[in-house]
Amino acid sequence: MRFNNQRNFLLKLARPVLVIFSLTGFLGITACGGGGGDNPGPGPDPVGASLMVRADKSQVTAADGQFAVVAVKSGTTLPVTWSLSAGAQGKLDAVTGDAIHYIPPAALNATSMEYITATIDYDSASTKIHLKSTVSVQVSPQKSGTTVNILQYNVKGDSKKTGGWNVDTIRNKQLEIMSNYSGALDFITLEQATLDTSGTSLPLVSDVIGKTGWSTIVSHCYQDAIQIGYDNTRWTPVNSLAVAQGRSQAVAGFGSCPAIGTNDSRPYNMVLFQRNGSKPAFQVLLVAVHMPHGSPDTISWSLTDFFNAALVVANVQSINQLKQTTNIIMVGDMNEVSNDNNYSVFSNVFGTLQATPQLPTCCSNSRTQWQFKYDRVLSNGSQVPTASIPSPPAGVRYPLGNDEEHLPIIATVKF
Repeated sequence: MRFNNQRNFLLKLARPVLVIFSLTGFLGITACGGGGGDNPGPGPDPVGASLMVRADKSQVTAADGQFAVVAVKSGTTLPVTWSLSAGAQGKLDAVTGDAIHYIPPAALNATSMEYITATIDYDSASTKIHLKSTVSVQVSPQKSGTTVNILQYNVKGDSKKTGGWNVDTIRNKQLEIMSNYSGALDFITLEQATLDTSGTSLPLVSDVIGKTGWSTIVSHCYQDAIQIGYDNTRWTPVNSLAVAQGRSQAVAGFGSCPAIGTNDSRPYNMVLFQRNGSKPAFQVLLVAVHMPHGSPDTISWSLTDFFNAALVVANVQSINQLKQTTNIIMVGDMNEVSNDNNYSVFSNVFGTLQATPQLPTCCSNSRTQWQFKYDRVLSNGSQVPTASIPSPPAGVRYPLGNDEEHLPIIATVKF
């Protein structure tokens, strides 16, 4: 990038209260009748004074070392103050002085332009000086090289006796699929993972997958539950909707999760995970969802609550900070949001999201079997995520049961 250097010049004219505007600031000088004007504090008379910013770098990567930014002054020794553009993620090591340092952010998801501004201000009864100069710095994300593998599955356990997770013989086949691929998986996300319509009667996937080293975090809403199973040898939860792991469940979902729900009352689950042993520390916000049918609706879906929950769990203060600094994966049975590629409302908050290919996963009883492309993974990773449908257990064919069954998908996300 080239520097965006701007220069201002001071002019002094022999007429009362003259204000001169420029692209970046203004100088106002009031002349004293009969004699020369006042000098504005220390330094020479401001006629011809100028200010220009020079930075050692114009392009950096997140987590790079600091670099110097210098104010080049002419015709004045007035002090310089410094500021960063609104929403900037970097920092300055000082706010005054002729030379300071810019410190790039530790993490960033999307390339950002940050602007460093030097200002000289002086205001007396006879003289007003306002000099400003700005330099731009392009900050790019640091590629972590981290790969995340997820098995996503609506296991259909809450609605009908022949559905899936709530039937032992079918659940055992579902678990065999998860177990067969678990060695390569980081996360397993399940929707409708409950035995009845209470949303709270369930075996945890980590308890029944038949593998050690797995834990589960649960969120439920109305008659539905989402389980996030994770490999605890690779990942540690930093923050989550649930106050603790396992059977201490969060109550969170679209439609505000009323006691008597509607078709819009579906759960979501959010956990901020950190990769064990990663240096610098790699974190990802995993958002597991079971979305209502139809197009996203801010009011009936309670999307304001949903996005506010994301800010809290991600430990950020604003949507802009969430977009720029948080690695995000959103996964789940998204119904028409996935089938119609209608997820712009989520991109507005989470930033640019890339989606796995649309795979036909619903449902076994649809007019054309597996007609709908409901199960999806969205991410702000460095590449378009990939996905495929895993093979069923040996000697078994899909569907595993016989009523409204979804197919699982396995997705790979790269940051």
